[in-house]
Amino acid sequence: MIKRILASIAVVWLIIAILAPSFLAPQIDERLHAFLEGPAARQLQARGIELELANYRRGYFSSQADIRVSIRPYSGQPTWYSTTLHARINHAPLLNSGINLFSANIRNGKSDGRLAAWLPEDHLHLQTRFAILGQIHQIIRIAPNRTPNLESDGISLSWHTHIRAPERGNGEWLLGKQQWLEGRRRLDISRSSGTYRSDGETIRLSAAQINLSRRDISTNQEQSITLYNLQGILTRAEQRYNIEDISIKNRGNSGKPVTQRLQHSVITAYHRDNGSLRNLEAQTSPTFELPAAKAFNGDRLYLSLQQESDGNRLIITSNLDQTTHLSGSLLFPLLFPPPYNIEQLNGTRGEFRLYGKFARDSGLLPLLLLALGRERLPADEDGNYTLQIDVNGNEVRVNGKTMLLLH
Repeated sequence: MIKRILASIAVVWLIIAILAPSFLAPQIDERLHAFLEGPAARQLQARGIELELANYRRGYFSSQADIRVSIRPYSGQPTWYSTTLHARINHAPLLNSGINLFSANIRNGKSDGRLAAWLPEDHLHLQTRFAILGQIHQIIRIAPNRTPNLESDGISLSWHTHIRAPERGNGEWLLGKQQWLEGRRRLDISRSSGTYRSDGETIRLSAAQINLSRRDISTNQEQSITLYNLQGILTRAEQRYNIEDISIKNRGNSGKPVTQRLQHSVITAYHRDNGSLRNLEAQTSPTFELPAAKAFNGDRLYLSLQQESDGNRLIITSNLDQTTHLSGSLLFPLLFPPPYNIEQLNGTRGEFRLYGKFARDSGLLPLLLLALGRERLPADEDGNYTLQIDVNGNEVRVNGKTMLLLH
């Protein structure tokens, strides 16, 4: 009796496996064309990601597709990355897609563009599985890569959702050790991992620790940044990151490290309806070791970057117990998009007010008088001090005196 039942079940499954492709294959074909010709693809194109179906060969048990991808976030600039994605779609349950209704495996072909060396042919692998009960599991892997300027241990991302609510789900990310070499400078990112989840409107991501370092291999000067307990909340209108502690270490030729800490930092990026950046805001509680900056230890530091018609304005305010110690802004003649360079800083100008009682009590006033001279730092009628900053060529000037040279 049991053998007959098992035999009947096997026959039913075999019939499903044989007949299912006749339904699944045209459905997948229709959905793929609808996606590439629909509003989702147009939204990606508006953000500089172009998709084009170069070839589609539909079979009974499996199909193959070639999709051209081109990434150029900013018009008028060279393409960052372009390739052809080769996809094999298995839509025969039990026969070639296991217990899934269908599965897809995608890899990248020959690559071109600025990032081609970092993501060459057959280094990008995507796997999608659509289970019989509606679960969707996706994995993206970037294989390890070794070039004269790059050593990468790879990247892995996963996403788990359901057909009834594909915009909701959760996943994990793993970033292997990365090392870039450009000229005499080397950038390192240590191995890190985290999680993310979406409720359809908001994406929440987290990471326990992220380590970055930058070294000049000719002088052995090094700067490292460590982020502890990163929490991100991302929506279409804004992206907010809460970071419990940021540790910045600088080591010069003397070999002695100087550490600056930023605690309880909040960084928020606001976007327009079209997705472009409107303004950027940050607040933090600093702990500085630099003599001139120690006066602001314990303050709450606020920064706001706003776009204006003739550049980007950075507004800075430093407060303690609702008492303002420093306020002002700088106007940078830099407009989006990047990349930027030092020469574009020429013409930067701004003004800050250093409040008198704080300047005297903190010990900052004697340092400024020594650096600028009394004639360049007069007090106004309220006893406050004005610092006018401008960049002329490669000179950074404060109240008309050159204080720094940019290289």
